[in-house]
Amino acid sequence: VMCALPVAALLVLVCVLPSPAMGSCGACQTSGPTSVDAQPAWLAALRSDRLATQQKINFTGGVFAVPQLRWTQTSYIQPQMHPYDQFFYNYTTHEYTVDVYLNDLTKRYGGIDAMLLWPTYTNIGIDDRNQFDMFRSLPGGLAMLTNVTAQLHARGVRVLWPYNPWDVCTRREGYTGYAAANCYMGHGGVDIDQQPHTGMNAAQCTALCDADVACDCVVFDASRQYCWRRAHCQPSAFQADPEYTVFVRQRGQPSSDPDVLVGLLKQTRGDGFNGDTMQFVPEIWWETARNMSYPVAFEPEACGTDPALDWSTMGWAKWGDYHDDAYEPYTYPQVPMIDRFKFVTNGKFMSNSVARWEKDRLNRIQIVWLNGAGYETWENVWGIWNGIVPRDGEAIRRLSSMLRFFGGAGYLQSPEWEPFTLEIVQDLVFGSKWPLANGAGDSANSTLWSIVNRNFDKNLTTVPQLLVPSPNPATPKYYYDCYHGVQLQVEKLPQHQLPGMPSASDYTAYPGKNAYQGHGAVDLDLDPVSSVTLDQCMARCDATAACSCFVFLPSSGSCWRRARCVAAQFERDTTQNYTTYVKNTMYAVAFPLEATGLGCVLEQSQPADARLQAFLATMQSMTQRALASYDATFHRLPQQMVPIGPSPRAQSPPPGMVRIPAAQSFRFKVRGVEIEGSDQRGEGVDVQYPWEAYPSQVHDSNVSIAAFFLDKYPVTAANYSQYLAATGYKPRDPYNWLKTWNGSRSCPAHLANTPVTYVSLAEARAYCAWAHGGSRLPHEWEWQYAAQGLDGRAYPWGNSKDQARYPVLMTGNIYSGPREVTAFEPQGNSPFGVADLVGNVWQYTEEFTDVHTRAVVLRGSANYRPNYLWYFPTALELDTHGKYFLMDESYERAGTIGFRCAKDSA
Repeated sequence: VMCALPVAALLVLVCVLPSPAMGSCGACQTSGPTSVDAQPAWLAALRSDRLATQQKINFTGGVFAVPQLRWTQTSYIQPQMHPYDQFFYNYTTHEYTVDVYLNDLTKRYGGIDAMLLWPTYTNIGIDDRNQFDMFRSLPGGLAMLTNVTAQLHARGVRVLWPYNPWDVCTRREGYTGYAAANCYMGHGGVDIDQQPHTGMNAAQCTALCDADVACDCVVFDASRQYCWRRAHCQPSAFQADPEYTVFVRQRGQPSSDPDVLVGLLKQTRGDGFNGDTMQFVPEIWWETARNMSYPVAFEPEACGTDPALDWSTMGWAKWGDYHDDAYEPYTYPQVPMIDRFKFVTNGKFMSNSVARWEKDRLNRIQIVWLNGAGYETWENVWGIWNGIVPRDGEAIRRLSSMLRFFGGAGYLQSPEWEPFTLEIVQDLVFGSKWPLANGAGDSANSTLWSIVNRNFDKNLTTVPQLLVPSPNPATPKYYYDCYHGVQLQVEKLPQHQLPGMPSASDYTAYPGKNAYQGHGAVDLDLDPVSSVTLDQCMARCDATAACSCFVFLPSSGSCWRRARCVAAQFERDTTQNYTTYVKNTMYAVAFPLEATGLGCVLEQSQPADARLQAFLATMQSMTQRALASYDATFHRLPQQMVPIGPSPRAQSPPPGMVRIPAAQSFRFKVRGVEIEGSDQRGEGVDVQYPWEAYPSQVHDSNVSIAAFFLDKYPVTAANYSQYLAATGYKPRDPYNWLKTWNGSRSCPAHLANTPVTYVSLAEARAYCAWAHGGSRLPHEWEWQYAAQGLDGRAYPWGNSKDQARYPVLMTGNIYSGPREVTAFEPQGNSPFGVADLVGNVWQYTEEFTDVHTRAVVLRGSANYRPNYLWYFPTALELDTHGKYFLMDESYERAGTIGFRCAKDSA
C-alpha cells in the first residue's frame, strides 16, 4: 500500500505550494521605485493599492488588536531551532538548558524575541509517529515542554511550533489504525457507503468520518485512494486483508489538524505556529483558535495572501532573488524590496525575513531595517550549522537594539510609513520615514528615519544625509543619530549639493516657469492644494524638508510642492501665469554611513529624556567599531566521531555471530541521503570521519579493517527479553520503550524472532556491552564491509534490486512492524553469510557530534517509509546511509530502528 498524495486533493485541506522549493513572497513584497523621480507616483500607487486591498478583503485591522497577538508586532528576532541543540538540551544530565541557549544568542547577536522550536523534519517518517507525536516524544513529554515554554516566556521569548501540512501519511490523530484489515457488513461493521469515495488520502478519509455522526470507522485503500464509512465497528471481527487499513474513531478525541495543534499549543501555553510549505494559513485555523478561546499567531512559510491578512499577523519573507536550494548565492536589487503586507496593514504585519543558507547577511539586514521588519536568525538548518559570522552577529545586535526600542515605542507600526522618502540626500542611500502617530510627551511630533547605505564599497563620511525643515526658534526640533548615539546639529546645505539654486533671500521667483516631473523637479504633490495664499504655499514648503521649490498659480490659489528643483530645466509657460519659487537655503543633518551599513535619525520636539539618553549611550558604546572590522569569514563547524571502545576479544565466533576476515584496504564509499543541503555551497552536510577535513555528504576512502565478529541477525525481541531477565534493566524514561510489547518485559510470542525496536542508542550500546561476554556496536565501515565484501556491490546479494531478497516496503499510515530476521535467508545474505542487513530495520552504527548537534548513522534502511518527499529517506543501497538526530531516549526510540553487535577478534 502507499499513501497517495494527489496535489489537487491535498490542497482541499492544506495550502501547500506545488513545488517543495519555495519561491519569493509574491504578494507580500513589492519592488521599490525605479528612480528618485518616480518615488511620488510609486508611493501614490502603493497607497492606492493599500486602500483597494483593504476594501476588497474588508480589512478592519481587528486581528492586530487582539491582546494575545499584539506581541507579534514587536517580535523582531526569531531563530528556527531544533530542541536537540546541545545548547538547549543537555543529554548527559537529561535537562533542558534554556538559559544556556538564550545567553549564547545574547552574547553572539543580541538575543531573540521568539523561537520556532522544530522537532519534526528531518526525523519524521523514521516510523509512523506523526508530527504531534514528535512533540510528545520530547524528553519529559508535553508536561516538560510546558515548563520549558514558561522558562522562555520568563525571558521574554515567545514559542512557535512547526506545522507540517504534508504530514498525512503517518498515524492519524483521533483514530486507532488496523493495518491489513477490512470492515464491512458481516465483518465487524455496518456499511454506510456502498460505493467508495474516490481520490482521497488518509487525512481526507478520516475527515469524512469526522463530519458524519453515525460514522465509527473508515476503510481506506491507499493504492486506489478509496474510502468507505462504516458504523458499529468491532475490530475483533475485522477481516484480514492486506489491501486495506481500518481507522476506528476515538470519540471525544480531536482528530483534525487545527483541533489537535491549537489544543496542544493551549495545553503547553505555546504562542503560534509556522506553516511549513504553506502559501497561507486557512481561516479554519483562526476559527478553531477563537472557539478554543486561545488566539495563536500564524506564520506561513510563503508569507501569506491578501485575504489571510484578516486573521494572520506574521509570515516569512524571502525577499530578493531567491535561490533556496540552488548553488548560486542570493542576489538582491540595489533598490531594496518593500514589505507590502506591512504597508497594507498600516504598519502592523510582521514579516520575518529568512534565507536559510545565506552566509553574507548584510543585504538582508539592511532590507529588514528599511522595512522595520523581523529577521529569522536561522543557524541550525536541519542539523547543519550555518553559523552567523561575527560581523553579521554584530550587525544583528545593532539592528535588534534599534528595532526593539523604536518598535516598542510605536514608530515602526506607523500607518504613515513612507518608504524611500525624498528627504535623503546621497545617491544609493535609502530611507523610510516613520512619523509617530498620537505620540505623547517627548514622543509627540516625533519622526524616525531608518536608513541604509546601498553603496556596497563606499563609506560615506560625515556628509549631509537627511534634509530637515527650516529651523524655527518658536518650535525647535532636536535631532539624534540613533545608530551612533549622538545628538545632531542642523546645518545649512551647501548650495552645490543641489544644482541650480540661485543665491538670494529665502526664495527666488521664476515667473512664467513651471516645475514638475521631467521638467526640473520631482513632484511632492501630484494634485495641488487650492485656495491658499502665496505665504501659505511658502509655509507648506518651509515645513517640508524635501521641498526645494513650489509652484504657485495666483488665479486659483493652487500650490504644488516640488523636490530636487533645477531652475535651468523648468518649463516656460506664460499661458497659465505659473510662478516657481526656489528655496535658496536648505537644511540637513550630517552623519557617517558605513558601506552596506545602517543609519538612524530621530526628530522630536523635546530634548532626550532619560530613557532615550540611556538608549543613545548604549548605541554609542555599541558602534565604536565599524562593522567591517569584524570577521566575516564563514567556517564549517567541525564534527567529531564518538569513539567506539574495543570489546573483549574472542578466538572463535560466539554463538549467533559470524567471523568477518580482515581487509587491508576496503574502499569505504558512502553518501548521506539528506534531502536538503549542498556540498557545493560548503554547508557541511552529513558527517565528518576522522580522516576528513570537514563534514561533507559524499565520502570515499580506503580503510584497513581488522578481523571481527558480527551478529548474523539483528538483535531479536527474544534476545532482548533474555537481557532484561539477566540484568533487570529499567529505563529512566519509559516513553515508547518496547512500545509493541504492551508493557511486558517478555516479548510477545509473535515478535520473538523479529528485530527488537523502540530502543535508544544508549540502550543498544548497553545490550551489546552485556551480550557475547562483552561486545559493541559496529563501526559503519565494518557494517558496510560485512554487507558488501570487497567487490563494491550495491546490495548484500549482488547488484540487482531483487524484491525476493528483502521485505516489501510499507508506506501506509500504520506501521505493522519488521519481518522475522530469517524471512529472507539465505537469498538475502551477504558474501560472509550475514543476514537481514537491508530493508527490514535500520541499524545503529557511528555517533557524530559537533558543538550543537548529535546524530547517529543508520544503515540498512527499513521496511517502512511514508510516501512523501519530506519524510526520512530510505538508504537501501550499500553506498548510502541515513543521519538520525539524537536528543534523548524518548525521542530516539523508533519502531524501525534495531541494531546488531560486533566483537573484536583475537
